[in-house]
Amino acid sequence: QGEAQGEAQGEAQGEAHPAGGGGPQDDSQAVAVCRLFRHGRPYFHPLNVSACTPKLVTLAALLCAEMSKLHGWSKGWAEGRRAADGPTPRHAPAHVPSLGAGSVGLVAGELIPLLLQGVFSKDRGVSALSANALKRLAELVPLKVASQAMPFAVSALGDEAALHAHQAPAALGLIR
Repeated sequence: QGEAQGEAQGEAQGEAHPAGGGGPQDDSQAVAVCRLFRHGRPYFHPLNVSACTPKLVTLAALLCAEMSKLHGWSKGWAEGRRAADGPTPRHAPAHVPSLGAGSVGLVAGELIPLLLQGVFSKDRGVSALSANALKRLAELVPLKVASQAMPFAVSALGDEAALHAHQAPAALGLIR
């Protein structure tokens, strides 16, 4: 019930996807994706140097990029249909499936904390992929990403973070 209220609140704050969607199959797929990343949570810890960590972060980054791309296509497709002679997206498929706001909210809610941990990873590739994925998620749910990422970045740049000076460049990269 708490998740449903959070999703409804996100939609009320302007995070709803313009194309709609969000059917039962859409949400069940989002739940399965969330379950996958929930089981991989320990591998996102900044001190974890497992060989599967870069692969999990790459999967998360690709998922964020594809969701962002689908959002852009569906938005361009909807605008192109409204204007009879308006341009259609150049690389969009013939049919653009909708991505429900509930599904985006579920997946983003699961990925944001993991990617924030990944930003401070010792592995520079994991750090860069995590920051890029967060930026892609910010295109979809800006309020949700900002509400979690900004306090995280500010704490890494604050006075009490002197013992964790290695986190400052990653935090600055997040803000850019």
